[in-house]
Amino acid sequence: MADNKVPADRAKTFLGRLIRVSVPLHELDFISKVGRLNREAAVALLQKHMGDREAVFRELASNRKP
Repeated sequence: MADNKVPADRAKTFLGRLIRVSVPLHELDFISKVGRLNREAAVALLQKHMGDREAVFRELASNRKP
């Protein structure tokens, strides 16, 4: 009987690959620049919001200091 569970590391890697494919590199750079984040933090933010770029920009706007 096969175990159908996906290891946590594999699922995380798959999601990371999915985001890299679905978000153009220039847009990832833009998110990094606007949010003053490094690339890894920008990818983590995209993963948190499941690739929804509008939600990412909403969070960045709410975190901005005046």
